[in-house]
Parts: sequence; structure tokens; C-alpha cells
Amino acid sequence: MFNSKVGHVIKAMILSFFVTAVLILTFAFFMFKFNISENVIALAVTLIYIISCGLGGFYIGRAIGERKFLWGLLVGAIYLGIVLIVSAIIGGDKSLISENGLSLVLLCLGGGTLGGMLA
Repeated sequence: MFNSKVGHVIKAMILSFFVTAVLILTFAFFMFKFNISENVIALAVTLIYIISCGLGGFYIGRAIGERKFLWGLLVGAIYLGIVLIVSAIIGGDKSLISENGLSLVLLCLGGGTLGGMLA
């Protein structure tokens, strides 16, 4: 099952969220140790979305080998959907849907597509 297209998508999602977790934990450590401005925090979050979706898109593009940018876009879209659902459940009124919706959509979809194209 994990060698099918669905299996590759699942692996790409696991990779994307693993990278997200590692990068967030690393950045949280730096936030704890140093006084970091809000501009740097916003930049770091933006880079984390792009890197995570990009690596997932890169993986899926390499694994499937055809229409790479569309598969990367799919990974970015699934990542976006999961992030928005979790944000809505946890955040309530302050979810990502209301605050940074359009930029989040562009970052996730663009990052996944870019990763697929670079594969």
C-alpha cells in the first residue's frame, strides 16, 4: 500500500509534519534563549510553512515522477487543510482562518508546488 500513490502522499505528509515539528521546536528553543522580535517570528513561521510544504512536494515529485508540480500542490493543499482544521479546533476565535488566511493558503500551496517542480 505504501508504494502506491496514496502511500506516497501519506509519506509526504508525514515528512512535512515531521519537518514542521522539528523546525518549530528548534525555533522555540531560540525564542526561549534569545529575545526575538515579532518580525523575526513572523518570518520564521513563513519559512517553516514554505520549507515543510516544499520538502513534502519535493518528496512526492520524486516518488511519483510525473506531473510533479500538481502532486506538490496536492501535498500543500492537504497540509493546508490539516493546519486549518487543527487551528480552528484549538484556536477558536483566533484561528488562522480569520487572521492570516490568504497568506497561509499561498504559502502552503506555493511551497508544495515549488517543491514538486524542483524534484
